Amino acid sequence: MNADDLELLVDRNEIAHLLGVGPTAVSNYVARTSDKHAPFPEPVITRSLGRFRLWDIVDVQRWHEATFPSREDLWDHSIPRLRKFRETS
Repeated sequence: MNADDLELLVDRNEIAHLLGVGPTAVSNYVARTSDKHAPFPEPVITRSLGRFRLWDIVDVQRWHEATFPSREDLWDHSIPRLRKFRETS
C-alpha cells in the first residue's frame, strides 16, 4: 500500500464530512443490516475491536451513488475537500 492508497482510506468523521451528515448518521448507515438500500461497505481496516475502522473512499462513493442516486454531484472534488478537512481537523 502506498501513500496514494492511504489517502483514499477514510474514517467515520471524514465520511460524515463528505456526505454532509453527522458521524451518528454514518454509524447508522454502517449498522443497517436489512435495508431497502445497498448495505454499507465493509471497512478495509478494523482495529481496537472494531472501534477504529477505515473504509475505501471508492467503496463509500459507490454505496452512496447506489443508495442516493440524486446526490451523485456530492462527490465532485471529493479528494480536495477531504484534504482540506484533514488539514483543519
